[in-house]
Amino acid sequence: MTTAPSAPDDRHVAFPGPQGWGVAAFIVLLAASLVFGAYSIHKATYKVPTDPTDVAGEAGAG
Repeated sequence: MTTAPSAPDDRHVAFPGPQGWGVAAFIVLLAASLVFGAYSIHKATYKVPTDPTDVAGEAGAG
């Protein structure tokens, strides 16, 4: 009885699909947009604790 030779264990058979690059690109773009959004909101709303326009002292309340 003869058997077909099996492939060696160290042989890599590449899958012809896109291998998840679209999902990886989406995640990177999503992370970049979230960082930019957080930075924009921070720059628009942050007040320094010594800001003279904070008359009521609301920045230190918390």
